[in-house]
Amino acid sequence: MDAYYAFWAAQVRSQANPQKRQDPSLAKYGIDKALANAQATLLLYRQNGIEMRGKPAHDAKVTAVDLGPPPTVSITDCLDSTHWKPVYAATGKSALAPGQSPRVVVDSTATLYNGRWVIRTSVAHRDRPC
Repeated sequence: MDAYYAFWAAQVRSQANPQKRQDPSLAKYGIDKALANAQATLLLYRQNGIEMRGKPAHDAKVTAVDLGPPPTVSITDCLDSTHWKPVYAATGKSALAPGQSPRVVVDSTATLYNGRWVIRTSVAHRDRPC
């Protein structure tokens, strides 16, 4: 769970100002699809002048453990973005997509990689409010 929360903290710091370099912890705690998706989001925000303000809240739980090899843990989170909003940096106006729930299910997979726990996949199910 420490790796999961560290990965999310790095996303929050990186998305607060996507014009700057990504937080180094993003690549420390994320690999494969999780890292690629986080970086793609940063690029999209950078291209559109969007930044995230505030911080999300989490209600994450381990839902499965596979001893491997490699050991893998499934994590399900109810991500609450009520106080974490996308805005256009130039104007401060909301960039939130209409009709989107502020609380969505996020399914992630943590694994042991090079001697440390990292997040390999992380998918927000925007169609699954929690």
